[in-house]
Amino acid sequence: MPGLRRGLGVLGTALAALAVASCGRKVSDAECRKLLDHYTELLVREEEPTSTPEQVARALEEARRTAEEDPRFEMAACPSRVARKSYDCAMNAASVDAVERCLVF
Repeated sequence: MPGLRRGLGVLGTALAALAVASCGRKVSDAECRKLLDHYTELLVREEEPTSTPEQVARALEEARRTAEEDPRFEMAACPSRVARKSYDCAMNAASVDAVERCLVF
């Protein structure tokens, strides 16, 4: 899925650009992975609304691998960079654009 890499790049940039802002309980590594999964699933469904569960699962695997291997993604920094308020907003977002707005603004 060509749009997946582009979308993940946008998410990686958004995560890297976040200022450290502690707001209550810190976001955990597991929650950062859930955020990645949520964003990826929204991205896949927006790009191809008829995606099968298998296609979504493949995209999730690719996104996880990319997040681990691409240093630009800075996934390890996610818990210290994503504020609880931004995380909660993103996890409740119903679109890719809404997730990105939660993480950047």
